[in-house]
Amino acid sequence: MKTIHESELINVLLQHQLWNHSRQQTGKPAILVKIDLQKVDWHGIDLYGIVLQQCDLTRANLRGVNLTHADLSETILVETDLSGANLGLTNLTHAIIDGVILRGASLFKTDLSNATQREYSQHQQIELQGAYLSGETVLRNTDLRGACLRGACLVCGFDNTDVRGADFRGVFSMDLPTDEYLQERFARAIIDEHTLFR
Repeated sequence: MKTIHESELINVLLQHQLWNHSRQQTGKPAILVKIDLQKVDWHGIDLYGIVLQQCDLTRANLRGVNLTHADLSETILVETDLSGANLGLTNLTHAIIDGVILRGASLFKTDLSNATQREYSQHQQIELQGAYLSGETVLRNTDLRGACLRGACLVCGFDNTDVRGADFRGVFSMDLPTDEYLQERFARAIIDEHTLFR
């Protein structure tokens, strides 16, 4: 991982915002690859379309950030706070998502394929409470073991997604989802006796 001086990072972000707000007429898009960004505080910033591939965002404050169309593939998101963030159409493939907080975040058409938690993680559970996951959100081979999805709006399917020990209580629009509904929605998910639906 490379480090980047704070003044240089601020300039990169300002150029990126200028590029976005000028409709790509001035400034330039931010493309950050393999950069150590641990504990950055970017809460509320508009980072539409940013590239943060293979970066380390451990314990970063990204609350309320606009990451629509962003590329966070293979990024480390350990205890990263993305509460209320917009992750619409964001690429999170192969990301490490230990203890990531996505409370109230929008994951419309977000690609979480092959996102994982580190084996034997000591971090807190993944927090998706109140998050919105659309029908086109991709959860293929995603590791959501022990995740809290209470009250989340889930319209997506779980294709080979590991949801062992996950908490889905209060997720569904009906008070008690039918067994047929659960079988259809979770037919290809990995569940166990600790996965909570009701």
